Amino acid sequence: NTDLAATTLISCNPSQINQVLLNLFNNAAQAMAQTRHPQLHISSFEDPTHVYIRVADNGTGIDEDTLAKMFEPFFTTKAAGEGTGLGLAISKRIVEMMNGRIWMI
Repeated sequence: NTDLAATTLISCNPSQINQVLLNLFNNAAQAMAQTRHPQLHISSFEDPTHVYIRVADNGTGIDEDTLAKMFEPFFTTKAAGEGTGLGLAISKRIVEMMNGRIWMI
């Protein structure tokens, strides 16, 4: 489901934002693969100085040790041959190039 609020316009490269969101959606879909009733929630909101996009799922979750490594290049929790471990690292780089931040909780 979505809860997209109108926000202040920002200057960005739409295709790069699209790549970031695609990576987040793909990871969420994989995390929810074994979930009986998968739910993906996308929301947007802002405060006086920032615009936020939140992507949340009800997948299996991530332990603290794995969470600390999620944005490292070539880190993956997938089996050999199923993932490169680059999607989130690339997403982080894109967001930071636009003076943004990306994090997982």
